[in-house]
Amino acid sequence: MVKKYRTEKGRGKPIRLVCEAEYDYSDVVRSPKKVFNLMKKIGVLKDTEERMYLICLSKAGEVKGLFEVSHGTVSSTPLNERGIAQRILLSDAAEFIAVHNHPSGNTEPSLNDIMCSRRLQKIADILGIECIDNIIVGDGYFSFCENGLLG
Repeated sequence: MVKKYRTEKGRGKPIRLVCEAEYDYSDVVRSPKKVFNLMKKIGVLKDTEERMYLICLSKAGEVKGLFEVSHGTVSSTPLNERGIAQRILLSDAAEFIAVHNHPSGNTEPSLNDIMCSRRLQKIADILGIECIDNIIVGDGYFSFCENGLLG
């Protein structure tokens, strides 16, 4: 079971995770193909605007949480470093995978995508955890790790 969370803060209360949805998906999500299948299952491939998701993992590869961390336009979505770090820490993740969609279906990374991947690696380095991959999904997928562009 994969749970999609959002963060919530009450007046005078700490930020907490609130479960938005649950998806029946039991595979260990470590390979780009399995990430692509999960994103397909939750409907990301149908989005008409770019969205970035964060998959927080335990060291064993179990999904501790799935988060939508930004919502953009038809051709871009901002990288929210603070939001990513916050969700990693709140979910007590040991590793993470970043995923965003290209509504055009073309998964070739842009220069901005490459720069974002470098920034994701910096977040991981600062937090002392591992960024397993950064994946673009569309008609197929592009894995920065598989293509030697991570780190």
